[in-house]
This record gives sequence, C-alpha cells and structure tokens, in this order.
Amino acid sequence: MESTLVFLLKSLTQLHLTQLSLPNTYFPLLTPRPRHFELQCVSWNYNQSKWTDEGCVWGGASKPDECTCNHLTSFAILMSRYPIKIPYMTEITYAGLSASVVSLVISLLIELIVWSKVVKTNTLHLRHTAHVNISLCLLVADCSFLASSQPKSISEIWCRIAALLKHFCYLAMFFWMLSLSTMLLHQAVFLFHKVGKKTYLRFSLILGYVCPFLIVFITFLTNNGGAQDAYFSLETCWLVYSGLLKGTIYTFILPVGIINGKFYLSTVTKYIYSSSVENLTMASPKTFANNGPHPFSRCEKGCGP
Repeated sequence: MESTLVFLLKSLTQLHLTQLSLPNTYFPLLTPRPRHFELQCVSWNYNQSKWTDEGCVWGGASKPDECTCNHLTSFAILMSRYPIKIPYMTEITYAGLSASVVSLVISLLIELIVWSKVVKTNTLHLRHTAHVNISLCLLVADCSFLASSQPKSISEIWCRIAALLKHFCYLAMFFWMLSLSTMLLHQAVFLFHKVGKKTYLRFSLILGYVCPFLIVFITFLTNNGGAQDAYFSLETCWLVYSGLLKGTIYTFILPVGIINGKFYLSTVTKYIYSSSVENLTMASPKTFANNGPHPFSRCEKGCGP
C-alpha cells in the first residue's frame, strides 16, 4: 500500500494482548487517529509476504482506537499518508456560501424597501418579522463560516468566537422557523382566535433567541469554559464530535432534530384539520335538515326568526 505508512507496528510478542472472546484478539492504538485519515487494520500474511486485512476489523467511528483480529500473527495499523479530500468540495462550499450571502442581503434589502407597503396586518407583520430574523441569523452564521474556513490562518480566540457565533446563529435560525410554524399552525387550527402582535413578538423573541442562548451558554460552561477540544475543534472552528452521542455537536443536532420532527407533526396536523373542514363544508344540506340551517350557509333573502 504505497500511500500508507505503518502507524503502529508491533509483533505479537511485544503486545500486551487482551482476550475479549476467543478467538478474537483486541489491541488499542498507541496514538489517537487524526481526523480525515484513512485507517486499516491488517496482519502479516507469511505465505504471500504482504499485509492483508483478512480477519481484521476496525472498530469504526464509535471505537476509532480499536482493531479486532480473529487470528494470531503480527499486526499493524496502516494509515494514509495524507488526509482524505473530496474533489471540488472546497470550491462547492465557497460557491454555495457566497450565493447564500448575496441572496440573503438582497432579501433583507427587499424587505426593507417594501416593508411599509406589504406589512399591513398583524399576521403579515408577524410573518415578515420571522423572515427577517431568520435571514439575519443565517447571514451572520454564513459569514462566520466563511471567516473561519481556514482555521490554520486565524488565532485560537477567533476560532472560538466563530464556533460560538455559528452554534448560536444556526440554532436561532431553526428556533425562529419553529416560532413561525407555530404561528401558522395556530392560525390554521384556531381560525377565530387571534393573538396580539405584542404577545406573539414576546413569544418569538424568547423562543428565537433566549432558548438557543441558554443551550449555547450551558454547553460553553459545562465544557471547561469553551476549551479547545472540549467545546470546539481548532481544526474546524466548529463543535466537537467524540463518538456516538458524545461531544458538543449533539447540542446542535438534537435540538434541530426535535424541531424538524415538530415541523412534520405540524404539517400532518394542518393537513388533517384542513381535510376535515373541507369535508364538512362540502356536506349536503340534507345532513343538517333536522338540526337547523347549514352552519356555513349564507342568508340571501333575509334570515329573520
């Protein structure tokens, strides 16, 4: 394997092997695997005089420092010489983020220009307020992403600030989307119940900014005050992944997953309610013959008692 180097090579007599369950043999890495480096567990084939991965299995992302082999021989961990790179991924990222930033700026300018002419009712005011805050949060997060796209060229403190801004702004964006969907669901289900503009704005500000702030603040404090490799990674200026349900990345993934689940439930609820109302309005007037006039009928020639 030309593009690899022997990262850990010890003969069987030099290893302190622990028998987990015969005939499997377990041994840990002496040095943690760096990010984005391909790893392969191999053993020496004396008949073919080469390394082979037959009978050896890597522990995977949940156990990156483990290899398990079902036979006894000399073992090694082969690791790629250079980190794995996906072709054109950097160019696609820059192009996508740049297009997103330009589009968000144009969207905010349009909102600013047409605000007084479009926002004429409480409902429209609440919707456009949510749209503006969603755009602002996404714009700040995208700019922070671009500013920290080369972690090696910025200091640790700026990398920490970028991770904090991205964590908070991306969460705030999803919480504002939750606020908007909650308002739309309320209007769809409770047709004749109106919510005051101030009441909704208080609710939206608490849900859109206070909730993500508390998540970020608690996560920051409980990880050694935002320490490197505890709260954020200096290699990515983003949250840390340490394994299955381990690491600060799950303080972002879990809230977003719950919000997306709520979106799905809101859509299903709205669809079911709309279908039931539509079926009720299309019902034959004969259905209500014994119970008075049709509740959705309109009086055309007087409706006096």
